[in-house]
Amino acid sequence: MSRGCRALRSALVVAALVTSPLRAAAGPWVAANPGAGGAFTSIGAGPTGVILCGSDLGGAYRSLDRGRSWDAIGPNRGMDAAHVSAVGFDPQNSSVMYLGTEHGVFRSGDGGASFRLVSPGDYIAAVAAAPSSPSTVYAPYHPGYASTQSGLYRSADRGLTWTNVATNLPSGLRITKLVVHPTIPSVLYLVSGTDLFITNALPSAWKSTDGGATWARIGSAIGNVWDLAIDPGTPQTLYATVYTGTPRSNWSGSVYK
Repeated sequence: MSRGCRALRSALVVAALVTSPLRAAAGPWVAANPGAGGAFTSIGAGPTGVILCGSDLGGAYRSLDRGRSWDAIGPNRGMDAAHVSAVGFDPQNSSVMYLGTEHGVFRSGDGGASFRLVSPGDYIAAVAAAPSSPSTVYAPYHPGYASTQSGLYRSADRGLTWTNVATNLPSGLRITKLVVHPTIPSVLYLVSGTDLFITNALPSAWKSTDGGATWARIGSAIGNVWDLAIDPGTPQTLYATVYTGTPRSNWSGSVYK
């Protein structure tokens, strides 16, 4: 084929593409949910069985039928954080739920149909409402996703507004869990350890009896704390798992009461 014929054929192809009714029409952009894979980081169920699941790259997801189907919670619902580190629920009002993210706490008052940012823009490590006083909500945080400096936000109005209350948490912690006493809303526990971003945090457990203002370490004699839970029937009883070695590698564990 001659050079002239090739040029003519190219011109005809371009003209066809330009005038084709199948070409994509220009239009307004709409917000899309973040994606690109990643891992699921947190999951929980509210008092009526609604489930929230957070991911480290894809935002959050909600199930209204006990996990059989899911819908995405993203910018179209007011939640524009890709990394969701924690989920939380009001124990009495099923319409109120929380997402802890890399940009702060997002709150929903309509069962997850929409969310809005309600706290300062720190990396939220956990979100938990007091079982006996749902107006009281706690959210431990780090200034950034790779930080071992810690603090605690507390809300007295079901997560609408927040106050920074922690005063003496030491550096070197990476908070992985918060547990509130089932009948005393001012008594709470923190667990510190390694996570997706920090591998050298102090594995330990901490207790506050004044609503998170001051903290004291507990259980240091049992070793590297991995997890902690309260016996709901006898809240003075705590259970803790500890480990030896390196987590996710060659390690072994024990359970203490």
